[in-house]
Amino acid sequence: MPAKSDSKPRIVTISRSRRDEWQALLRRAFSTRWDRLYLRPGSFPDYITHDPGFRPGHLVGLMVADRLVSVYQVFARRIVIGQRTYRAEGIGNVGTDVEFQGRGYGTRLLRAYLRHNSNRDVAFVYARDGAFYRRIGWRRLKSRTLIVLRDSVRHARRGRTIRRRRITAEDLPALARIYARFNSAEGLSHMVRSDAYWRRWIWGWKLGIYRLRAEVVTDLAQRPLGYIFSRLSGSTLLIEEYGALPSRRDEVHAEILSAFRGQRGATTLQVMRSVGSLERFLDRERLEYQTTRGFHETGQAFIFHPELKRFKEEIGLWHVDHF
Repeated sequence: MPAKSDSKPRIVTISRSRRDEWQALLRRAFSTRWDRLYLRPGSFPDYITHDPGFRPGHLVGLMVADRLVSVYQVFARRIVIGQRTYRAEGIGNVGTDVEFQGRGYGTRLLRAYLRHNSNRDVAFVYARDGAFYRRIGWRRLKSRTLIVLRDSVRHARRGRTIRRRRITAEDLPALARIYARFNSAEGLSHMVRSDAYWRRWIWGWKLGIYRLRAEVVTDLAQRPLGYIFSRLSGSTLLIEEYGALPSRRDEVHAEILSAFRGQRGATTLQVMRSVGSLERFLDRERLEYQTTRGFHETGQAFIFHPELKRFKEEIGLWHVDHF
């Protein structure tokens, strides 16, 4: 039975002893909206296990009487924007139990989160119900993607001194260095990724949950020059993320086109974050492409730090890192 309406709601940190209740609530809340991949047993605890930044206080809920009715999870990060590093938070796994939905409990919980913002400069939420979040003060950010059609790359060159293969765990330290150098050289906003983040979040969770093909681009001596995270979505090859040593960017760009050309059934290439060096490469190769700006499915953000307003576009471009 639902809790009595006169029970005063209170916000609490969800203790370890209540994690089974937390997971069961999320499974009920998302059962009609998420596919089965996310609702498998243990899917929500994976967000705890694989997040190197997780702390006990990052699971927050609203209690009515002794019943957990609405929840969210905090993901604490640091993000480089311009020349500075800022404190960032993402919130996800936001849900209200089915029999308590429509009573304002979720709104109450998230408004409280927005009021207590001393621990962060910028906060993101990844959610499909964008209208709900905009009503309580979040701003939806646009991102810029690059699109190439298959006919455009028919005669694109491929480097003769590089190779592409599946990434192994031994490649992760090199990829971490490439990631930092590439984003800095391109002037892109990016999250600070620790070694633990690469091992646990990227390697242990992200590549599998998003079903990404992870490849490293190497020279003939097997030294990593770059990496590509991709997946096939219908007839579109999506490059979710890539990186390259600044001095070898064009070779990695050529290999991205080669991967597209070799992907059977793919008629469109979409790079989720358009960078200047890629566009310049395509211009030099006289290959046709287009860039689009649009709202990402889960790209909601609320910017707290006044200085960050001028970085709105850069913050929007960053969302593909999926926290």
